[in-house]
Amino acid sequence: MNFDERWQAHHSGVAVDRNIWVKGWLKAIVTPAKVLAKLKVAPSFLTFVGLIFAGLTIWVSSFGLSKSGLLVCAFLVFASSYFDGLDGAVAILRDRVSTFGSKLDRAADRLTEVAWVIMLALFGCPAWLAIAALLVTWGYEFLRWQRSKRALLPVTVGERPVRIVITVMFLIAAAVFFGWATWWVSAAAVGWVLVALLGAAQVLKRR
Repeated sequence: MNFDERWQAHHSGVAVDRNIWVKGWLKAIVTPAKVLAKLKVAPSFLTFVGLIFAGLTIWVSSFGLSKSGLLVCAFLVFASSYFDGLDGAVAILRDRVSTFGSKLDRAADRLTEVAWVIMLALFGCPAWLAIAALLVTWGYEFLRWQRSKRALLPVTVGERPVRIVITVMFLIAAAVFFGWATWWVSAAAVGWVLVALLGAAQVLKRR
């Protein structure tokens, strides 16, 4: 069984060959993951590295709204998500997939999302909107987790990578169109809400 097949088996049977985004993502992480696996790097270590990158977004945004701060945070969000992908890939390659590891990964995902909404709020997104984005997102994740126990679910627009893309692209847009920076940052939170609601609708349609 090759890496794609092993990854698919641990991700609700998501068909890698049928999803160009998933296939591209796996190509981006498999080579460094193989190197890290040979070096016997612990998957949990990579999880914590991802958390550190996420936490740094709070520190950077606490200095206030600036073009450089927005771009640095865009990089940190991407780096955090990249290590989130690496930890799972290394766990698969080293045959260290476990219930504890899965729970740790889910907890890390939720903590990074807390860090990111705090970052958005510090950059000017209304606090109520940032909180709403977080709660709606968590509602979607809980719904998907519950439904996945009973049936194989499709990849939806509410998946975490979509939120990451929204966050990174809107932070970059805020830096480029700095006069509208607060609007772009707030729009990122709105994007989270919309994709979570659409994703929930897709999950609920699946009998």
